[in-house]
Amino acid sequence: MTPNILYYEFFSKSVNGSWSDWTAWSVCSVTCGIDSHYRNRSCDNPAPAYGEVNCAGSDNENGICTQKRCPSVLNKLYHS
Repeated sequence: MTPNILYYEFFSKSVNGSWSDWTAWSVCSVTCGIDSHYRNRSCDNPAPAYGEVNCAGSDNENGICTQKRCPSVLNKLYHS
């Protein structure tokens, strides 16, 4: 094969990576108050191939989740 054909075959198959959709947010682990949760994505839609670039940015994201307001300790004592 000539160098031009090898160059064409290599670069014609090259694929830059692209992100998949984000997963659903993880469950907020508290029943009241504030907590954190997260979600993920993968660089596989399509995955980079033949020496091309990976996806730019992060594959995970953190956030704050809130549940109903927690009753105060004093409120529990007065209404017991």
